[in-house]
Amino acid sequence: MAFLLSHIGLDLERVSAIDGAKLQFPIDDFDERGLRHRRRPNPYETGCFLGHAELVIRPFSTKLHGRIHAVISVFVRA
Repeated sequence: MAFLLSHIGLDLERVSAIDGAKLQFPIDDFDERGLRHRRRPNPYETGCFLGHAELVIRPFSTKLHGRIHAVISVFVRA
């Protein structure tokens, strides 16, 4: 992926996943009620949600300097 993007002149920033098993609850600025579907979400679901939320928030929380940002999320099953 990095080679293909650099070949067409795009920079790549890899954002690490959030390991739900290492989360300490409660989490500041996070309300798990938004993830509930008739049950309490498990830590892995919460980590997944927070990781994807980071991808959405990051471009808006950094100075763009006229650059275009794209969010590409890749799921790899081991």
